[in-house]
Amino acid sequence: MIDLKLLESCLKTRYIGRRIYHFDSLPSTNDEAKSLARGGEEEGAVVIAERQTHGRGRYDHLWFSSPHGLHLSIILRPHVNITRVTRLVMVAGVAAARAISSYGLDARIKWSNDLLIHERKVGGILTEVDTDGGMEFCIVGIGINLNVRHDEFPDEIRDIATSIMEELGEEVSREEFACRLLNEFEDVYDSFKAEACDEIMSEWRRYCSTIGRLVRIRTVGETIEGEAVGVDREGALILELPNGRLMKVVSGECTHLWR
Repeated sequence: MIDLKLLESCLKTRYIGRRIYHFDSLPSTNDEAKSLARGGEEEGAVVIAERQTHGRGRYDHLWFSSPHGLHLSIILRPHVNITRVTRLVMVAGVAAARAISSYGLDARIKWSNDLLIHERKVGGILTEVDTDGGMEFCIVGIGINLNVRHDEFPDEIRDIATSIMEELGEEVSREEFACRLLNEFEDVYDSFKAEACDEIMSEWRRYCSTIGRLVRIRTVGETIEGEAVGVDREGALILELPNGRLMKVVSGECTHLWR
């Protein structure tokens, strides 16, 4: 069980995490955060659940939620055009990669929302937006496999998943990791609001392990293979197809292929 007093005592933020809603179990922290946001909850409020019974990733894929992981969602109310919401995935990615790297681990980002260590998934990001002509609010959900044992992962993901504990060889404090993550998130998000997006993009690209790789992208209706040669300022992946043509992919499921 996360000790909220311990977590709050180490926060250095001004508004992110200054109000935390903590639950033993929820179907989804994102859904709870959306409900709170619709009720008027302020920017920076955080929802944490010890476990999720229906946690999900992109395209409504189920997300494995161990009670030994960290599952949280952050309410944001950025005054920006909805077309810029994809940049918030990058904000969360950079913040999470920084937090993981602070333990001496080689954190990487797989386009567009997976967090990796040694090509194994250690976490994921899910952003959801509520709109009414503009962006009313955005929910950023972040799930991290913290103290999850290898044999705890379901069979279907055991060979492609990892945890902070497995990589370090020892357990980490969930409160300390959550504190590092929220501190980093506010720092990067403040840069986003100050329109320092080029700096965020540059850092995101340094963490990204997809650029320069052969990849397979599954989108609605088609599967595309090519070399990932870059990412534009809105987060779209730029592929060079086998015929040499460049193609921009806004969303899809990305698989790294070995050469």
